[in-house]
Amino acid sequence: MMSSKLEIQWTPTANKFITWGSELNLYETVSLRDGCIPTVKLSNTTGANLLATNSTHHYVKCIDIYPKSESDLLLAIGQVNGRVTLLTFGPSQFDSLSLPGKEFVPRHPRQCNVVAWNPIEGNLIAAGLDKYRSDHSLLLWDIMKCPTVSDMNGSGKLIVNTMAPGLELAKPVAEFGVSEMAHSLAWFNSNSKCIAVGMNLKNIKLIDFRDSSKAVNSALTKAVYGLCIDPHNDKHLASFVDNQVCVWDTRNFEKPIVTLPHSKAVIKIGWSPTRHNLLTSLQRDSSVITLYDIQHTFVGTEEVEPSVLERVIVPGSPHNITSFSWHHSNENRLLTIALSGSVNDFTVWDRITLNWAPNSNMVWTFGSKTMKCINEDTRLYGTLGDISHKIKQRAIEGYGLKDDFLKNGELIDDIMVSKCWNWLHLSSQLVEEGILRGYNSKHPGVRAVLKMDGSVNKSELISVAWIDLGNVNNCYSSAKIYK
Repeated sequence: MMSSKLEIQWTPTANKFITWGSELNLYETVSLRDGCIPTVKLSNTTGANLLATNSTHHYVKCIDIYPKSESDLLLAIGQVNGRVTLLTFGPSQFDSLSLPGKEFVPRHPRQCNVVAWNPIEGNLIAAGLDKYRSDHSLLLWDIMKCPTVSDMNGSGKLIVNTMAPGLELAKPVAEFGVSEMAHSLAWFNSNSKCIAVGMNLKNIKLIDFRDSSKAVNSALTKAVYGLCIDPHNDKHLASFVDNQVCVWDTRNFEKPIVTLPHSKAVIKIGWSPTRHNLLTSLQRDSSVITLYDIQHTFVGTEEVEPSVLERVIVPGSPHNITSFSWHHSNENRLLTIALSGSVNDFTVWDRITLNWAPNSNMVWTFGSKTMKCINEDTRLYGTLGDISHKIKQRAIEGYGLKDDFLKNGELIDDIMVSKCWNWLHLSSQLVEEGILRGYNSKHPGVRAVLKMDGSVNKSELISVAWIDLGNVNNCYSSAKIYK
């Protein structure tokens, strides 16, 4: 893969993704376990095959994928000249609607910074543009409305394209922000008419297109980049500027509820579509991704300041990561693309809560829909080295309760402990036979041996009979010989 592919995005189709830079590529993931030899290796278990390439658009600034189709792909491409072009990879279901190749052109050429499909009304596209002194920076297009000679503005005049004089343009269904700049935007997931826009490097505005002449609400901030709305909660959105990430609550939009500082400039943020309240950030010239688990807590009915659990993951790329994308349905799965163009398929392992029952059953969560369980009868449990399980088994077999020390040693699978039991058995025999004298005990130690009479070679007896627990039979024999 070439180093020019610096952006990456999963498609609504579960096993396909796109990359783009100077050219646009479509890949399909495959499992290496099936014996496939893929075009690109993504991980130890997955790879990807290149399905199609499009190199006709050289000045792509932003891309969004039509969210209403899981079979064929329809892409909206925002370009340097402000045009929004619809693109497919070959024949598709959209051909009958004459959508591929359709362009939506602003009145005046300027860069398109962001483009986004409406998640509810799939025929609408919002585009955020650079500033132009007499034109709007936020345009809402309806892809089902084609440019015709009858498209006129409110004064009854044709809308003229300054880039191609004499060509009439499709008219936006709504506009906002005269002489302003739109840096980023995001649709609300539960309201098809409302959108959040970061503008002019000084505020975030909430706009209702049913009355686009004014903003519903706004917040003064320089954090106007990378706007994204929590897919699980429309009340929370995030944005960034320089080395700060801000989390906002639209119910109290005066200031961010959380500000997350970073050591370097942030280049991308995004919410996880499969985990609640999990925000992801990527810093410039970094090979790691930071995860923020934002915990919202309540005291009675009042929400207090949320707490944040920070976690850093290393997706495995040896080079600086330039972009990432969460999978829409596979839990905790994301793709990253590095400055070198290498792509990694990475799964983020959850922090789990382990529940351990007195009967040795273990249960833990695996994702949000699965629970896993093991007990003492499974092979995996034996590899854990659970000492409580060993104690339980020894108690059942009567370990430690036998009058004969030798039998206790035979019940245990630990060699060193078994030899200790054998040593106790032999030392008690030495005392009973009168070879050694026990002082209030059948198991004399080193100090008791030192008090023995001179007929015994004490130093050798200590070294051979009492220190060498690894050969208890020799201990017993040596003690008899010295006596």
